[in-house]
Amino acid sequence: MNRQRGNIRDNFTPPGEITALNGIPTAITEDHNEVYYHWENSGLTGATLFHIDAHTDMRGAAPTRDHIRDKRKYFFMLDIDTFIPPAFHHGIVSQMYWFNPHSGVLQYMGSNSPDENERRIWTYETRRYFVYNHIVFSTDARDPPLFDKDSNYQGIRKGVEDVKLGDRPLILDIDLDAFSCSKPGINGVSENYRQQQKGIANYDERIDATMDMLARIPRRPDLITLTLSKGKRIHLRKSRHFRTCGEKQYDSKRDRDYFITPGFVPQEFLQDIKGKVLGKLEKIYV
Repeated sequence: MNRQRGNIRDNFTPPGEITALNGIPTAITEDHNEVYYHWENSGLTGATLFHIDAHTDMRGAAPTRDHIRDKRKYFFMLDIDTFIPPAFHHGIVSQMYWFNPHSGVLQYMGSNSPDENERRIWTYETRRYFVYNHIVFSTDARDPPLFDKDSNYQGIRKGVEDVKLGDRPLILDIDLDAFSCSKPGINGVSENYRQQQKGIANYDERIDATMDMLARIPRRPDLITLTLSKGKRIHLRKSRHFRTCGEKQYDSKRDRDYFITPGFVPQEFLQDIKGKVLGKLEKIYV
C-alpha cells in the first residue's frame, strides 16, 4: 500500500488541459475546483479575479490544506463552490469581479486591501461546525449584506467602465455554464427563469455579450482558466444524499469511489460553446 501511494504521488499530473491562447497561459478543466491548482502554480499574487459564471462560487467554506501531505493535491479537497476563499487566503487573489451573463449583471465582490472603503472582504480560519479548520469569508460591509436569502455572496453592481485593475495581475476565469446551464440554481435570475430553464438556449447571445464586455477592459489577462462544468465529484463517504443521484465511478488513481452528478452545461452544446468561446477570446487578445 505504501508503494502504491508513492507511485500515485510520483505520477501526479496537473488537472485538465494546459495550453496557451495567443501567448496567454490557459488551462481548461472539467471541474471548477481544479482551476485552483493552476492559479496557485501560476506564480501570480495579489491578482484581480474576473469570474464569469452562472454562480458566485463563494458560498461554501473551504477546508485548509494543513493536514494533507501532498500540497499539489489540495484542489481535490475543494468543491466547485469553495475554491475561491483559499485563493484569497493564500494571497493569489486580492480582489474580485463577477459577471453573470444570465442576469447580465456585473458585480464587484470586494478586495482584501486595507484601503478598500467600498467593500472590503477577508478570510479567516474556523473550526466551528467542522471537524478541522475551514476557510470562510467575512466583511465589515453592510450594504448590501454579505449573503442573500439563499446564502449566496453579494457584491456591488457595476458597469464595465467602473472596473479598476490597477497594477494587479489579472486572472480571467470562465465557467461555460455562464452561457448555457441546465441546472435550476442559477444565481441572480427570476424563479420563472429557473423553472422554465431559460438558461439553456440562446447561448450565442450570452457569449457575444460577454465578449463585448471583455473587449472593453483594456488589459490582457495574465492567466485564463476555463471550466467545462461536466459534473460534480462527490466522495462516496462525504454525503449519503448523493447515493440517490448521479453516477457511481471508481477512480483508480485515488482508489476510491465517487458519484458524478449530471453536468451543468448540456452535453449536446458543450463542444460548440467551448469552441466559440475560445475562438472569440483569440480575437480579443491578439
